[in-house]
Amino acid sequence: MLFRFVTSITVLDYNTIGAVDKFGNVFTLRLPEDSSDEVLGAVASGTGLLWDQGTSNGIPNKLELLTHFYLGEAATSIVKCSLKSHGKEVLLISTISGGIYAFIPAKSKEEVNFYQHLEMFLRQESINLCQRDHLSYRSYFHPVNHTIDGDLCEKYISLPYSKQKELGDQVDRSPSDIIKKLEEFRDFV
Repeated sequence: MLFRFVTSITVLDYNTIGAVDKFGNVFTLRLPEDSSDEVLGAVASGTGLLWDQGTSNGIPNKLELLTHFYLGEAATSIVKCSLKSHGKEVLLISTISGGIYAFIPAKSKEEVNFYQHLEMFLRQESINLCQRDHLSYRSYFHPVNHTIDGDLCEKYISLPYSKQKELGDQVDRSPSDIIKKLEEFRDFV
């Protein structure tokens, strides 16, 4: 059972919310698809949900965790907004120390695969000042889930050309193509 100390919530759609907690976790939760059917069935039968008892003090519907990411500092607010007119909607998150983070939805499965591969390569190549594993850091309270670390991907530009070329050979792209793709994603918001 996972309890959350939520500091801010925003509605993403009818069944989905985005939220942040006081420990620096950003996550999205969704009601299961069959949850409204269970509620309607209980109301129609007259039993009501009041008397349903189970785990978690009788909570009838458990939320599904869609995404999870650890920021590393306490988050104070989360807002679904567009940063420019006719731009893509993002989740904008602010932290207690003044940090601002934007969580951007990916356009396609190909884009997700590209950035996952880039992130995986950079996890191995990037050296942390504290000598801490990047994946264990981003999974501090809960495993990182369906989220790509854009800050880590941006470090590709600062790699030596030989390392950029090595990664480019693995994904069948030139370093200039990869840098262009990173810049396009940054400008797409």
